[in-house]
Amino acid sequence: MTLREACREVERRFQKAGIVSSVLEARMLTEFVFHVDRQAILLDLSEQPDSQVSRLKQLADQRISGYPLQYILGSWDFYGLSFRVGEGVLIPRPDTETLVESGLYLLEKIEKTDKTDTEPLYVADLCSGTGCVAIALEKHTTAQVYAVEYAAAAFKYLTENIRHLTSRVQPVLGDVLQKTTLERLPALDLILSNPPYLTAEDMNHLQREVQYEPSDALYGQAEDGLYFYRQITALWKSKLKTGGWMAYEIGAGQEAEVAQIMQENGFEHIGFRKDLSGIPRVIYGQYDI
Repeated sequence: MTLREACREVERRFQKAGIVSSVLEARMLTEFVFHVDRQAILLDLSEQPDSQVSRLKQLADQRISGYPLQYILGSWDFYGLSFRVGEGVLIPRPDTETLVESGLYLLEKIEKTDKTDTEPLYVADLCSGTGCVAIALEKHTTAQVYAVEYAAAAFKYLTENIRHLTSRVQPVLGDVLQKTTLERLPALDLILSNPPYLTAEDMNHLQREVQYEPSDALYGQAEDGLYFYRQITALWKSKLKTGGWMAYEIGAGQEAEVAQIMQENGFEHIGFRKDLSGIPRVIYGQYDI
């Protein structure tokens, strides 16, 4: 069986299974198993080893069962960087790049305000997971970035990504809901977080692939999914310097409620940033008390 034949067979099976991006996923899986690029799949007409063809079929079976492609490949791209992923850590999503863009915007805003300040800017990424937000941000700024993660499995990927992407991000193993964790960090100019925010209803209707991801990184621990926004905002506002900013990724339709939480905690100049689908995906506010 040639590369093209093997890839086409997987593509047909994926289409039959209802996998939306069947062509792309079949190609990516073929490239992964045979260590080739797209051009080789199209042009290499040589017969491939049976062992590799069998391996491709096995992984295709795994994907058809609902297992995430990202976990099969062991890595996934985010903001132009390849992050290592696997069971126990949330898979980076394109929508979350909006949080990175918001962070860079706010850091630029802070720098313009404090032109005479020679101290470095300090940023914390809470509920960091793979570290995708923290590392992507750090690659585009001189700020000192801390990545806080509680789950041991996720923290393993966080430290691994810092290492293989040669990042300056400082990993912090700790619970963002505990005061002892924030006491380990310096006063901050900016806090970013993509906390668990799915509602109880959302958790009852997860896609098959998402069911393999850690539930504690998805579920917002309340019927409305807003538990972490309430707790983090109330606890971590004291860690911000005067005039510091806090920014969250939010779920569709949560903007008004999260804005209210931030305003009740003394945040002003509330703003939003939309994702590529036009949905308000990030909310930010300034703490000037």
